[in-house]
Amino acid sequence: MHRILSCQEPPPPTINFDVLFRILDFATRDVAASLMRTCRTLNLQGAKHLFKSPVVLETDDQAVSFVQFFVARNDKSAASHRYHLLRDLCIKLASPSYEAAAALTFFFAHIAVPYLANFVRLELHHPEDLLGANEELRPAISALPLLQSIKVTNAGPLCGAMLEDLRSPLVFAYVDIDWESDIESDPAMLFRNARHTLQELEAYWTDSLTRDAPKFRMLRRLSLNHVPVPSPRVLKRVCPNLRHLHINDSSRQDWVEMQEIRDDHATQHSWHSLHVYSGSVNVLYMLHLRCPISRLDIHDEDTPLPPLAIQEILLDSRPTHLILETDRTGASYYFNSEFISLFSQPGFWHWPLKTLELVIKFRPFYDEGVSVEDLLGNILRILRGITTIRAFRLKLDVSRLELIESSISDEGSDTDDATTAVEDVIPDDEDDDAFESEGPDMVPVECELEGTDLEGLVELVMAHQPYLETAIVSISGHTTRGAVSHQKGPDIVYDADDSVTQ
Repeated sequence: MHRILSCQEPPPPTINFDVLFRILDFATRDVAASLMRTCRTLNLQGAKHLFKSPVVLETDDQAVSFVQFFVARNDKSAASHRYHLLRDLCIKLASPSYEAAAALTFFFAHIAVPYLANFVRLELHHPEDLLGANEELRPAISALPLLQSIKVTNAGPLCGAMLEDLRSPLVFAYVDIDWESDIESDPAMLFRNARHTLQELEAYWTDSLTRDAPKFRMLRRLSLNHVPVPSPRVLKRVCPNLRHLHINDSSRQDWVEMQEIRDDHATQHSWHSLHVYSGSVNVLYMLHLRCPISRLDIHDEDTPLPPLAIQEILLDSRPTHLILETDRTGASYYFNSEFISLFSQPGFWHWPLKTLELVIKFRPFYDEGVSVEDLLGNILRILRGITTIRAFRLKLDVSRLELIESSISDEGSDTDDATTAVEDVIPDDEDDDAFESEGPDMVPVECELEGTDLEGLVELVMAHQPYLETAIVSISGHTTRGAVSHQKGPDIVYDADDSVTQ
């Protein structure tokens, strides 16, 4: 009997859902959205994939579509499966339409507040435009009960009022005030409803903390940027258990004004200790904290501190880990005879300093002609006097240098055996053909660094300081070498903060 062949087409090949779920893990948002339109199973799984990363709304259409997703064509059964998906929402609507503002108002008031138990992070850009588009939106956002993190930029009066009324148990808060707006913006007052839960606060262009602010006993990290220098007494009262203080771009005072502010703070008590202070060395000088600080990560500002002022800071804080970045002053400290003499004198480093990191950002029109050989020799003189040190890092950043017709040479320094030893790892410009060969135009300091043997320099550092376990030397922004680094020994590790909040 002859076999009868079917004329029907074979069924299309199928792919197991487990395979499709795996594809979603690597799919773009557009691919995931296309797969979601094929069936209910992929619709739910695709939604989970899309909501793994923060949802960002940048257009009116995106905002309306986002709200429609949670409305689910008024199908409460389908909508309820979506409520647990949203964790992180970022809204970047500039001049939102009436329709978009109305949709978001409905979302916050009738979906987010009563149903979204996993919605914990909110970020608002252009909040004044958004909140001004619908008067019911501000109280709807303020009523959110479960936010743990909020970030707002260019905040004005409407946003300030929203933050003051916010009911969520915030753990992290970030506020950037529109500096042109007329708003009372003590950051502690803006987030006073979260005083029992807030652990980290980052503020830009706000007022300083005031004596009327409540206590934030849980606050461990405080970052103030472009903010007037606060009072140590107020800082301690508002943040009694603070461990990490960052203050940046807050020093516009001349030297006389800085001394006056420091003298005013001389009788004010601060914390028993801090784990980290980072930011402006000028502000730290004015604060006059006089407490041990485990890690100092400091940088200079426009008004350079005299060496004795830096000494006072170090004696007040006695850091275990010191990171000193010289951006505005460049390499000048390391050619200042008073600085070198003071910091290399026997007994200066009498506390147990474990790590020293120097970041030198060479300045255009000032540092092009400095002698790298003398610079390194002076640094070795300082390093040799630190008997407790275990790790050292030196970063030489020449990215800002430009070739100019005349360079300003260094201020002069004494030459000793450390400087002489450096000559072995830096080529002599009279003997090295590299300085005479054709190539990219470079200022003299770059020419010296072009031939510097980093491995040999690291070995030289280790030889000058036998207590070292780690030495790292790097160059960045070089015209021909780019970014290069050499390290001997394990990575630098900072001490953990083992304190307990009281």
